[in-house]
Amino acid sequence: MLWFDILILILAGIACGFFTSMFGWGGGLTVVPALLIYFPLVGVNLAMAVHLAFGTCFLVMLITNFVSTYKSHRSGHVMWDIFLLLLPLTIFGMIVGGFVEKVLPASMNIIILICITIYAFIRFVQKLMAHKKAMQQPKEININKKKFAAFGFFVGLLSSCTGGGSSLMLSPVLKHANLSMKQTIGVITAMNMLVAIMGIVVFAIIGFHVTTLPAYSVGYINLPAAIILVLSSFIGVPIGHKVAKWLTEIQYTILYVLSLFAILIILLVKLI
Repeated sequence: MLWFDILILILAGIACGFFTSMFGWGGGLTVVPALLIYFPLVGVNLAMAVHLAFGTCFLVMLITNFVSTYKSHRSGHVMWDIFLLLLPLTIFGMIVGGFVEKVLPASMNIIILICITIYAFIRFVQKLMAHKKAMQQPKEININKKKFAAFGFFVGLLSSCTGGGSSLMLSPVLKHANLSMKQTIGVITAMNMLVAIMGIVVFAIIGFHVTTLPAYSVGYINLPAAIILVLSSFIGVPIGHKVAKWLTEIQYTILYVLSLFAILIILLVKLI
């Protein structure tokens, strides 16, 4: 690794820790774009780089989201009943999605992630514009148990195809059910741990017999890149939690929307 390559990973790790604790973004929006820059720099072709980026991202997600979920749980912001609703079909969706992702063209994975980002951006802008004043008042949580259980399949499916895009799918849905931003992020980080465990298993298996992987890879999981990302993420996690404590509900939502817009621009540039 050259110093520039390592710097990319360190900055991505800090960003991953920060955005995981702030918004529940497990890595699909921070680690994956960085790894799509990093792996081609070290001689990996784009098709393999996409698989490696997703698989490595899941290992980073597991650790960063564990730390963030623990902090959210201590603050009382993780609604475990909603997590358990989503759990069964999310697991099934992850298994199916892992094998779907393997046959998709590399550009299609990025396109799917862009589409999910646009969806979340539009939904949050609509929520912000229509209910800016109402957001200041707490509302009764409204959960349709059957719909949420079924929704878990699509969370798992698209997470496998985007390296952890579940947070973008879940955040507008949970906000629509009248969870606060802190409760929304608490549920998402807990879900990201589940998604990460399944993703590690699936991407390790589907890449196990590939012989052209970079050194120290377990399937489509590159351990050196993951270690650097994880260690640097510990800088970002506490910063994100401290910032979140200072924000009001409206400020939190506005910052979320602005961050989505920035990530969308980065992904579009990468696709072009």
